Amino acid sequence: MALTIKIDKFYNDTDDNTKKVVGLKVVDDEGRTFIIDKKVTIADGKSDESYVKDAYDASLTEINEWQAQFSIKGKIFDPTNNSLEEE
Repeated sequence: MALTIKIDKFYNDTDDNTKKVVGLKVVDDEGRTFIIDKKVTIADGKSDESYVKDAYDASLTEINEWQAQFSIKGKIFDPTNNSLEEE
């Protein structure tokens, strides 16, 4: 399943001036959307891409959990052999 990741937020945290808030909008092939925000540490000379990469890396567990909920959705359960089958 391919994902499109769009930057949803990108600003310095007003409560903690050592952090930047990066929001990611993740959309899958079916058009399902997952939005997650992460705070990443600000560093001199760090590029915007690096901040986004840090936020993405910190979000991977949640993104994978979100995707996992769809892995068997729509399949058919056959109780005679306890198996899941494609529709």
